[in-house]
Amino acid sequence: MYHLTSILLLSLLVTAKNCRSATPAPIITNNAVGVTYSAIFPDNSETTIRGYVSGTSASNGTGTNFNVNITGLPDVNTEGPFMYHIHQNRIPANGNCTAAGAHLDPYLRGESPACDASDPSTCQVGDLSGKHGNITATPWKVTYLDDYLSTTPDTVSFFGNLSLVIHARNLTRIACTNFTLGNVSSSSTTTATTTMTTGTGMTGTNTGTAATGTSTRTSSLAGMGRMDMLTVVEGVVGTFVLGGAVIGFLFF
Repeated sequence: MYHLTSILLLSLLVTAKNCRSATPAPIITNNAVGVTYSAIFPDNSETTIRGYVSGTSASNGTGTNFNVNITGLPDVNTEGPFMYHIHQNRIPANGNCTAAGAHLDPYLRGESPACDASDPSTCQVGDLSGKHGNITATPWKVTYLDDYLSTTPDTVSFFGNLSLVIHARNLTRIACTNFTLGNVSSSSTTTATTTMTTGTGMTGTNTGTAATGTSTRTSSLAGMGRMDMLTVVEGVVGTFVLGGAVIGFLFF
């Protein structure tokens, strides 16, 4: 009975989340001119991935100009295309990419449906590859203006204290690093962040250039009482059910 109740509750939560109306992201118009934050993949014996993603506020204060330069990625034909996003947490000193948490998504857009690059205001703010294209070659060099990311601290779309994660086609987090204040040359001498390849990948599907995927991992409910029951669904929506309390979060 407890098992059935849990499954029904999770189904209702997923349905409610997918049916909600997300708020489109507003265009950022008040960025301080000339501020740059850079996410640099440093030398690391555990991976060949190098390069950086830097964002500099536009000269008119509207949006952020991004410069992407990534090398050393795995074979694009077998593991790509690669997706990359700004995630909501910083990477710890041990380089654990999972600690980055979910995408930067202050307007609660969620993972589904896939990001529509023709209408980027409706995408997750941190979904860089969804809005501007997946990585389909190595080396990968591209520049673009993103109107929805902020270089101003204490704003919900600020990315300067967050992290960048690169995903393989199966959604495995293959590299990650933190943004720091400064351009690439100055940041490279001060950053202490790391890049780390994570373990086994999660199964998923990717559609077009959107960073989408569906991955489900559910812990066993056998032998667990109602007050200590924990079910985790990871992917389009993750949901904890613990002691009758329900907490939802996005995660991959």
